[in-house]
Amino acid sequence: MIIGAEGKLGSRLRAALEKRPEICEVIPITHTPDRVKTVSALIANIDAGIDVSKKGGIFEYLDLFCTFKKPLVIASTGFSPEETHKLEQAGHLIPLVRSANFSQGITYFRTLLPSLARLPVRKVVLSESHADTKIDTPSGTLLELHRAFPHAEVVVFRTPHFTAEHTITLHLGNETVTLKHEAHSRDAFVDGIVEALFSICNNHSRTYNCP
Repeated sequence: MIIGAEGKLGSRLRAALEKRPEICEVIPITHTPDRVKTVSALIANIDAGIDVSKKGGIFEYLDLFCTFKKPLVIASTGFSPEETHKLEQAGHLIPLVRSANFSQGITYFRTLLPSLARLPVRKVVLSESHADTKIDTPSGTLLELHRAFPHAEVVVFRTPHFTAEHTITLHLGNETVTLKHEAHSRDAFVDGIVEALFSICNNHSRTYNCP
């Protein structure tokens, strides 16, 4: 089941999943007059759900996933502290994985953050560029990077076309270290979401992942 299947990322995700022979059916959430009742019946019989909805869309269905003990992958962002707490609590009840960015490159980025944070830097600049249709500013990914470098300067760019770039620039006085990740299409995120889906369905462990 995909919550937010009508969006740009959701439609790419749905197309990718429908090509997988091991998946019998991909169910998008649709708006019907009796939607909650309909969705309740659907969630009771699915293997897992994916949320790529706009800000806060998952909370209409989170209790149903917990009631029926269904695994859930959350790829949406922009949650308030209270909403984040609700997701953390759900992670104690069901297999749940959440990330602001499921791309493989950013996953590798995360492994480097502890080492980079130990460098004797004089200045750190964190920057990102996204399409101007992106709702949350700064993005969840940039907020995550900022938690690793809380005193960093933050620069946000928004453009009229698709782009997804994140850059860490560390000034060490006589040298500069720059790390940049660029997603060339939304398929970079789709690949990671699909991998997370199969992982959580196969393992069924209580997993609450990086914000």
